[in-house]
Amino acid sequence: MTTFVEEVVDVVDENGARIGTATRRDVHTSGAWHRGAHVLIFNSRGEVLLQRRSLRKDKSPGTLDLSVSEHSRAGESFGETAIRGLREELGIEGIPIEKVLKFRLVYGPADNMVSVLFRSDYAGKVRPDPSEVEEVVAMGAERLRRLTNDGAEKQLAPWARELLRWYLHLPSKLEEIG
Repeated sequence: MTTFVEEVVDVVDENGARIGTATRRDVHTSGAWHRGAHVLIFNSRGEVLLQRRSLRKDKSPGTLDLSVSEHSRAGESFGETAIRGLREELGIEGIPIEKVLKFRLVYGPADNMVSVLFRSDYAGKVRPDPSEVEEVVAMGAERLRRLTNDGAEKQLAPWARELLRWYLHLPSKLEEIG
């Protein structure tokens, strides 16, 4: 019999300073602030790679998400989280990432996160983990703009919509922080 070990994350204040730890389930129940990282991968044509979340995900299954969206584990830096997410979700290793933005955002009911968005260019093969990702699609700015319009928001994970709106210089609910 396999024993399930609940993921432990850092509990943080609204600026991302660590104030304790809790399980991922507990922070999503209590609304405690916790940390995460996202990555936008750009292919050789300048398109953004988006992943369709597995239907087995507990949050926004089957929706389109950024290239990588990952919770930070306890003690893990934002950069370490992004690099782990690239490896675990897309099978990408050894590529440089660049910090773009640190922000706070309400991801959903009782889901409050301080996160960092990274970017990278990558023209290699993507090997998505089927337990995490249904498919990977590439989209240019115009298609992304249409996808973030009010009529299409159910196709995107809510946090992905807000981050893509920010990226496209459209009104977004995310709050930039230092």
